[in-house]
Amino acid sequence: MTVQTQQQASLAEYIPSGFESAVVSPAGLGLLTCALIIVLAKYFEGKGSKTKLATARWGGGREKTNARTIACEQLRSRQHNRVALYIGTPADTRTQLVNGEIVSEIPSDPKTIYIPDAQRGVMVIGGPGSGKSFSMLNPLIRSAIDQGLPVILYDFKYSKQESATASAKGQAPILAGYALERGYDVTVLAPGYKESCIANPLDFLRDQEDSEMARQLAITINRNLKLGDTDNGNSFFTNAGDQLVQAILTLSCHSGKLKIERNF
Repeated sequence: MTVQTQQQASLAEYIPSGFESAVVSPAGLGLLTCALIIVLAKYFEGKGSKTKLATARWGGGREKTNARTIACEQLRSRQHNRVALYIGTPADTRTQLVNGEIVSEIPSDPKTIYIPDAQRGVMVIGGPGSGKSFSMLNPLIRSAIDQGLPVILYDFKYSKQESATASAKGQAPILAGYALERGYDVTVLAPGYKESCIANPLDFLRDQEDSEMARQLAITINRNLKLGDTDNGNSFFTNAGDQLVQAILTLSCHSGKLKIERNF
């Protein structure tokens, strides 16, 4: 009897006074009911399949066959926003330049890895130096060139070129030659290099009244020339600077005094 009395006394020390009456009250019961409903909703939400954005599994022979069928159909139809790429040029592929346009005949080849609906995006994952560019990215870009698709390539390693005769660094030196052989007009924008073209911001303006494009250019220029990441919280000078650059762009386009010779 003494032990039980001591245990009850020790438990009562940790329970606030009036706790039992608060729980048994209508407000307490309502709070417990709401908590129970939330727990059950989270449980059944996790059991449903709608929470999964996508599923993944290793592709087998059936998946490769389906991908090849869809990709070959997209390669033949050449519809807008329906792009198919491949890794490994299919056998008997024929590419020729007809009236300034690249015409390709790309047959089905079981040895080629086809990627249909590439316009949705392709992600290549791998560690540094594991061969992502050599085994995946470069073949995909070459397949786009074989089809005559427009290509914009951002080469992060282009600035590491040592000389014109040294081994190529990055993707641009290799893929640019591949594109030139297939009739592409290749333009390089690499400020500081003699092979670079010139980008004139005024070429983006339709005329001197295109204030919306001038505004977007002004904002882009000012944000990229901003020193540091700190913001002083005063937007007056930021907006004033944007308006000043916007006015300079439209005035230059109107007067025609600022002319930049484009070198391709």
